[in-house]
Amino acid sequence: MRQWKEPAQIAWFTLFAILLYFMTGMVLTTLGLPSHTLERVETIKSIDVPANLFINICYPFVTTIAAIWFPMILIHWIKKPLNIQMVFAGAVFALLHIKLGPAEMIQKFMVGWLLAACFVFCNRDNWTKAYRVTSISHALFNVFLLFFYLLIRLLT
Repeated sequence: MRQWKEPAQIAWFTLFAILLYFMTGMVLTTLGLPSHTLERVETIKSIDVPANLFINICYPFVTTIAAIWFPMILIHWIKKPLNIQMVFAGAVFALLHIKLGPAEMIQKFMVGWLLAACFVFCNRDNWTKAYRVTSISHALFNVFLLFFYLLIRLLT
């Protein structure tokens, strides 16, 4: 994967984030944790779609710094291993989504952990590539979920 071009890496991390999100959701639903899909559809109904699209594209460029890069640097300074850094970044990422409920937080933790792994993988080349690939993958993930929930809204 290291030899892949950057767009292919972005596509792979985005696809893996989407699969991880839905697989975690299926496990949580099986375990009896409530899904917040209907609440997400209601939220989309109350917010203008272009505004929501703008938020879903721009917000990841801020959260990559706040929820991925900064927590990993903080934990690195106190000399913790890379896997602890990634778990901590995933937890901070999940905390940013606390209003969505516990099941969604668990799903977002998994996505946050994957985005931290994306950042670590791409940071071997350079920091700007790591920031760019992680942010764009997160933005594409958000846009996919937005259109997924819009599709549910149209079908219900």
